[in-house]
Amino acid sequence: MEGKYAIFLSCLVGLGLYFGLKRSLWEAGLASLIGFLGLGGLKPTLLTLKTLPRDFRFIFKLIKLLSIVKSHRAKRETIYSLFCSSVSRHPKKAAIIFEDQTWTFEDVDRYSNKIGNMFCSMGFSRGDKVAIYMINCPEYTCIFLGLSKIGVEVPLINYNLTEQSLLHCIEVTDIKGFIYEESLESSVSWLYQRMSENMKNNTFCIRGEKTSSIGRHLESEMKDFPDTAPPPLVEAKSDDWCCYIYTSGTTGLPKAVPIRHTRYFGTAILLDFMSDLRPDDVVYVNLPLYHTAGGTIGLGQMIVNGKTVVLTRKFSARQFWKDCIKHKCTAVLYIGESCRYALAVPPDPATDTAHSVRVAIGNGLRRDVWLQFQERFKVPKIVEFYGSTEGNSAFINTHGKLGAIGFKPNLLGFMFPVYLIKADPTTGEPIRNSKGHCTLVSVGEPGLLINLIKQKDIFRRFDGYTSLEATNKKILRNVFKDGDSYFNTGDMLIMDDEGYLYFNDRAGDTFRWKGENVSTTEVENIIGSILKLTDVIVFGVEIPNCEGRAGMAVILSSDKEVDVLQLAGKLSSLLPSYAVPLFLRFVDSVDLTGTFKFQKTRYRKEGYNPIATGGDAVYVLDKGKLSYALLDEGQHQKIMDGTVKF
Repeated sequence: MEGKYAIFLSCLVGLGLYFGLKRSLWEAGLASLIGFLGLGGLKPTLLTLKTLPRDFRFIFKLIKLLSIVKSHRAKRETIYSLFCSSVSRHPKKAAIIFEDQTWTFEDVDRYSNKIGNMFCSMGFSRGDKVAIYMINCPEYTCIFLGLSKIGVEVPLINYNLTEQSLLHCIEVTDIKGFIYEESLESSVSWLYQRMSENMKNNTFCIRGEKTSSIGRHLESEMKDFPDTAPPPLVEAKSDDWCCYIYTSGTTGLPKAVPIRHTRYFGTAILLDFMSDLRPDDVVYVNLPLYHTAGGTIGLGQMIVNGKTVVLTRKFSARQFWKDCIKHKCTAVLYIGESCRYALAVPPDPATDTAHSVRVAIGNGLRRDVWLQFQERFKVPKIVEFYGSTEGNSAFINTHGKLGAIGFKPNLLGFMFPVYLIKADPTTGEPIRNSKGHCTLVSVGEPGLLINLIKQKDIFRRFDGYTSLEATNKKILRNVFKDGDSYFNTGDMLIMDDEGYLYFNDRAGDTFRWKGENVSTTEVENIIGSILKLTDVIVFGVEIPNCEGRAGMAVILSSDKEVDVLQLAGKLSSLLPSYAVPLFLRFVDSVDLTGTFKFQKTRYRKEGYNPIATGGDAVYVLDKGKLSYALLDEGQHQKIMDGTVKF
């Protein structure tokens, strides 16, 4: 029996002896100790005892956190009602600091009220959807809040998406209104031609000239509307949808994940609570607001928890610490790549340690970068977490365990139904036994992370995507017994004997690059449509000293038959920059498995090494010239020793 169960049962025995049979404390304690050793064995018991302080603190915090979230839900709180509470408490406190602007909570409230009143007058109501397609700015937040105040749901679209991917995002969420900023007009012009007349009338441009040829000018039309609260919603509920966040999920085009108010404020409170943030903390948010990390965890600190956030347009490694010093930031958000970029900036004593940052919160931080980042910049606490936009559980490393994404408590571990099961590392498909059920991996062995689904439990339900088909693909059924259901994360993790979890790899058809998930299927389809080919294989490859995996495409064609210059340009116009393959390999034939699937394993193993590819032409993307250049052994060596940067 595992130590976590042994200690639980042994404690019950001890308590039973003490209270039930009125035995002395030392007799009850001795019986419990014997139970530890007899039921669990020495090693599991010692491990459970070793992690008791960690687990007790975590479970105590978790119980308190769940109590807060349930209390908010019982009061029918929403993100805007929680924000309004902050406005009432401190209207003049800085809510958003952006470049040289300071927006108080009162400023944000008034602007959002104008938005709410304007769209209410246009006939928008509860359940309608108005998309935001903007780069980070204070108005982004105000528009989001203003629409939420009248019950309008807000799809948050990645501003890197263009053409078909952008159109797809509009279609899968049945959007009736569209708000974009002037700097993105070139991308919107293609979309505008394909909009219905009604949607064209509800398309608005912001932060640009009033004479925009696409849509109406938002700021001009909203200025005459009152800045008092719009009509209150009747029977607003915490479980109403508030926004949609797009994720690659497992395969194909972006998928829209509906987010409830409960999930939004629950996530913001979770990271606040588990990271030991304080009411007076100033949080630096340099991640895009269309993502959960920036828009929920970061911006949520202002909307839900009443903190000041310092917002930047985009991430800048050179400005990172300068901004933190200027605005006296005490907490920062990161992804692994941003920490690596910060380390690439030449050391500067004037900025490296002159900041007031007490805690860094994020995910994807490699062990080596973690050590270098913490040592050079003297950040006392790193809080690494794991979760997915659509997932039904999360992990958080509250104890600074190097490289870990969190842990599963040894104490009362049965209360946390998340497991690592055996799966094919290439396809991500679970390996089932003769009974058709899945098997747990051993300690230290990579396994596919799955989480139990309980639709009646607000903390374990799986709301899925707007697509029922995509939702069903993420559910594993009959895992340990007939009739059970688990959420398939698609991630391979490793657990050590203390319960700490470590990210191992992304299984299946998605890889992560530049902090973004890339769908191999989407990239394959786009390359195939450009070249009029059917045989294209895309996967992620590792590059020394780079976080995640870069895209590589294997193309069944001769490089003499493909205009690589034209290909680079077309891919850059159709895909976000992070999804454009960094490497191309041209082959005469494609290896297939016995079931006629592409043999990705071999190609992934050979990678972009010109020697390993057996004479096949390999190209590398030159972003400066927006073209692919032939990769030779010398250039490959420069990539391997870090001379060439990506």
